[in-house]
Amino acid sequence: MEATRFELGERRNHQIESVSAEALCSGIENWIGFLARSKGLLFETKIHDGAIYTDVRRLKRVLGNLVFNAVEHTYEGSVRLEYSRKGGVHRFVVSDTGPGIDASILDLPRGDGTFGNSDLPKAGIGLYVVKKLCYEMGWNISLENSEVNGTTFVVELADRIASKSESMPATEVKQAV
Repeated sequence: MEATRFELGERRNHQIESVSAEALCSGIENWIGFLARSKGLLFETKIHDGAIYTDVRRLKRVLGNLVFNAVEHTYEGSVRLEYSRKGGVHRFVVSDTGPGIDASILDLPRGDGTFGNSDLPKAGIGLYVVKKLCYEMGWNISLENSEVNGTTFVVELADRIASKSESMPATEVKQAV
């Protein structure tokens, strides 16, 4: 559904909210940690709590997809979710001991939006959505690979303050849980 929205060029308003980093990461841990443990994987978190002001719905989608993919493609070892903050920059790290992927996967082809000229992949739709959401929100996403240590995705974002165009009733700053 989200991929189709990107394909059609549909833009949604940003909903800037405040969320606790600990609550956000705990929700992901509860949701995907069970899947990791059922595969015999160690699921670790290292979270320094703090408030994050951003589009929480989009951030949950990005982190959820990255952590889910890490668990899905790791067959032994561990998956780790970390959060830290330095100044106004929030840094999320999702790492695994899986086989790794080609760093070019983060390259965003630029289709011109005409019919039949799609950049929608035939596989890896979740990562496609992650890349598009990061691009749309102005978040930095990077990838590190190691044959020994698997894959590490880093997502960095700055706190957002709702602009006048975003401060309509549907996008006012509010507390998310």
